Amino acid sequence: MRVIGIGQSFAGDDGVGPAVIERLSSGVPQGVELVLAREPSELIDLLAYPGTVVVVDAVLDPGRAGRVRVLELAEVEPVPSLSSHGLGVAQAIELCRTLYPRAVTPDLVVLAIGIDPPARHGSGLSPEVARGAVEAADWVRRRAFE
Repeated sequence: MRVIGIGQSFAGDDGVGPAVIERLSSGVPQGVELVLAREPSELIDLLAYPGTVVVVDAVLDPGRAGRVRVLELAEVEPVPSLSSHGLGVAQAIELCRTLYPRAVTPDLVVLAIGIDPPARHGSGLSPEVARGAVEAADWVRRRAFE
């Protein structure tokens, strides 16, 4: 299993992906690879993997900060990105599937953790998003130990 946390730890709530990776860094079973990606465009090479891939990222979810949604590959819609900084997760997945159609695992899950707009920047996560990071890390642990 490869677990990819997207974001940067100094970006406040938008750094929830790296926070989940940090929570998982101790006691990870053999065969589980933890990867940090600063932005979704890095997924293009990381998704070509023979086993389960779990992508953890923050999503704007007004009024539901900390809510964790588990999205299977079929539920991740390639919608136009509103980001001025490159690809979104859905666009990166679609591009990877186009470039490496046989290499992208069908066992891809996105753990989308809600943050309130505007995204809070600075160090550390808000209490709600920190609870979401714990829930997401627990989900990965349960899945990794199946």
